[in-house]
Amino acid sequence: MRRAGPLAGLVLGLVLTVVGATPRCHHLRVNPEAPVQLGLLLPVHSSSAAGRPRRCDRTDPAAVQAYEAVRFALRRINQSRGQVDGRIVSDSFLPGVRLGVYVLDSCPLISDPVDHLLRCTAGKTRILGVIDGTAASDGPPAGSHPELAQLRIGRPHRLPPEERARAIAKFVLELGWRDLSVDGRLMTADDVLVVSLLESVVNSYSICLRGVVAVGELHGPDGAAGLAGVLVAAAPRRQDRAALLDRLPAPLYFVPSQPAAIGQLEKEWREMQSVTIPRLPSNAWFIQHAMDRLGCRLFNFTSSARGERRPICRNFDLSEDDLDRLERSRLALPAVHAVFTFANALFSAWQAECGNRPGSCQRLDRLSPAAFRRLYLDPLVFSHAAPGTR
Repeated sequence: MRRAGPLAGLVLGLVLTVVGATPRCHHLRVNPEAPVQLGLLLPVHSSSAAGRPRRCDRTDPAAVQAYEAVRFALRRINQSRGQVDGRIVSDSFLPGVRLGVYVLDSCPLISDPVDHLLRCTAGKTRILGVIDGTAASDGPPAGSHPELAQLRIGRPHRLPPEERARAIAKFVLELGWRDLSVDGRLMTADDVLVVSLLESVVNSYSICLRGVVAVGELHGPDGAAGLAGVLVAAAPRRQDRAALLDRLPAPLYFVPSQPAAIGQLEKEWREMQSVTIPRLPSNAWFIQHAMDRLGCRLFNFTSSARGERRPICRNFDLSEDDLDRLERSRLALPAVHAVFTFANALFSAWQAECGNRPGSCQRLDRLSPAAFRRLYLDPLVFSHAAPGTR
């Protein structure tokens, strides 16, 4: 056998050192005392400086809103008295059992976030399943730990093309328009399907769909006079709206493809927009998000992020509009549904393992993640009336 030289031994030693290193675990806990814990992966922070990818000093608004949606869902599941969406409840969704979440911030970029989360919680918290908000799609999970129950929430929720086409047609009818053209410059494959469906829908309303054009063509010297308005079938980003208003002189109407806002979630989101918000660890990411958005800092709030020289926040009002709220529902719905999916599977597990006796039991406590997925999550079929209902 050929002997390895000193350099080979050094390389091997370095590899072993890296593999065995303690992982960086930038995390928050929600209900850490709960006997049942889920993992949540979100890219909560990003770098604000080019060339410094590990700085992680700015919050990502989409991730923060998904995190707050998970907290909203957990409050509904764990609520043991009072009303939930008009219904009187006398126990939590899992009778006598609270549900908690270990939330791992995936910034800086982690090659295998699920494995990283399990390394962070090893020996301290048993994770029964993972909600992965770092994925670019909502397809089946890939990578390590395929036996672990994993739900992806990476793709924002959109209404089905059929519903989008009907909504656009009804809106056009309400406006009294009889001729309609479609701007085709920025259409995705999904939008093309919507337009094809729209053509058959508008015919039933006696509306003429002229074809696919560019909006600029309608605003030329000959086309502007007859233009009643422009309908935007999307919710553009806040920074893009002013540009749209400047570029399109005709009246502008927005018909986003998102479902309606979740009323109770919006109420709780507004209540957090106060300088008196409790300085709790679980509120830290919302506070940082609001400070980033407003360009100020909250008195008596310590943050490792940049911005400590900002002026003190006089108010915490984010000054959001209807499109902001609709965009939040698009981000929140997948997160809420993921939490309730796990909760329903856990309810089935509690019934089978604990015999409907309130509280956790030894069999449920010892249920392996693989068995939970195989026996209770994979076979799950359910529906509920609205996000956050029980």
